[in-house]
Amino acid sequence: MLLVVSGGGAGSRAQDAADSGDQKPAAEKSEEKVTCVTSNTAWREQGKSTTFEIELQNICDKRLKCTVDAFVTGARGQAQGHGTVVLAAAPKGQTTRNVYALKVKSAGGMANISHSCKSI
Repeated sequence: MLLVVSGGGAGSRAQDAADSGDQKPAAEKSEEKVTCVTSNTAWREQGKSTTFEIELQNICDKRLKCTVDAFVTGARGQAQGHGTVVLAAAPKGQTTRNVYALKVKSAGGMANISHSCKSI
């Protein structure tokens, strides 16, 4: 019975694996992605009209153009909407906000929303 052991290859492969791990370069570590826009949603009734409102808030010092998509399912049917909201630049320590309102048939139900913002 012949047993051959080679330690050089295994050690170098382990070192290569440690070097190529999920470590971010120094430039990426310093530039953490800041989320400029947050969203809040609410059902609003005004008289006989009911809306589903999506409020977008900007905390960054840059003007943003956001596209909003919404799909709402309620007891009396569904509603779908797509719109654009412009958010002003926020002064340091403050926020700016704007609201996208979608007319719905009844208050309550399930809503799927998404938004995408770009600096303008």
